[in-house]
Amino acid sequence: MSRALRVVRARGAMAPESCVEPDDLFPELERRNCRFRVEEGVAG
Repeated sequence: MSRALRVVRARGAMAPESCVEPDDLFPELERRNCRFRVEEGVAG
């Protein structure tokens, strides 16, 4: 069982980020070949 699945704090129809800490969620997704890119900017 993955670390992320062992530390789920909630269940039901909720966004994953509200149930699992990012430090647990992102490594699990990266192991499944998911990649993330964050771009910050100012809306204008």
